[in-house]
Amino acid sequence: MGSNVNKIGQKPMVSICTTTYNRGKYIGQAIESCMMQKTNFQFDMIICDNCSTDNTVEVIESYIQKYPGKIKLLKADKNYGLMLNFIKSIEAGTGKYIADCDGDDYWTDESKLQKQVDFLEANPDFVMCFTNTMQLNTATGKQNPAKEHIWDVATTAELLTYNSIGLQDFQNDIHCPGHVSSIVFRNNILKFPDWYKDCYINDEPLFLMLSKYGKAKFLNEMMTVYRMTATGYSSFDFSHLRDWEGRIHFYEKINEFFDREFHREIAVVIKGYNLKISRFYYKNKQYMKSVGYLLKSFY
Repeated sequence: MGSNVNKIGQKPMVSICTTTYNRGKYIGQAIESCMMQKTNFQFDMIICDNCSTDNTVEVIESYIQKYPGKIKLLKADKNYGLMLNFIKSIEAGTGKYIADCDGDDYWTDESKLQKQVDFLEANPDFVMCFTNTMQLNTATGKQNPAKEHIWDVATTAELLTYNSIGLQDFQNDIHCPGHVSSIVFRNNILKFPDWYKDCYINDEPLFLMLSKYGKAKFLNEMMTVYRMTATGYSSFDFSHLRDWEGRIHFYEKINEFFDREFHREIAVVIKGYNLKISRFYYKNKQYMKSVGYLLKSFY
């Protein structure tokens, strides 16, 4: 089994989709970690740069020269924000499967793609496959597993419990079933609804929407690294309040997406976030706002 990145004119089995903005320091490692994959199928890499102002584009172009015909760079004429750039990258993928690797993350196992594709090929009732991930704090160098709550197989209802509300005993867990840079999923089954582009985050609503079309698998093997940097969504000045409010919004949209089939499970999640916000305002002595969100938790 050798490195089998895609050649010009060949349709890949997997399209690796990557988004970048001012990731000149990290994008090279992301690219190399994808190019090192050992597979018995073809794959390519689509990189959507969101109008970086550093040397990100120059670094990517140097790798295009190093791996001719294997990497496609899509440049933006302005910064379109996280969601539109992410959607653009996914829609540009032509493979049977889509893999994601954020521009500041990287993969550590050269058999990652092969293992995930093998599973999905053998199990047509599954639509996505995650691996475990190591979180890396770039300020301290500290590392810890992204998922301590280990699951195996999940449907939509079960995925709804694998979030920050349902994982109170797993404080280090990321707030969704798996990290986005670990996922491989079936392409061309999901048309992004209009509300998705207005979401605060791209990963958890994507996973839940995909679950409408099949089950999810989690491989408990450390194959990726999620880099927590001083800029971007995983920044150290992360706003929990903004995150909780954003999650309430997309869970309301997810409820509509499923025609309220999982209303009971989603209501529990939304209630949990309303309570978190209520406690936040109470601690900050904003008692009227605290009461308002407390009342919302009863509906």
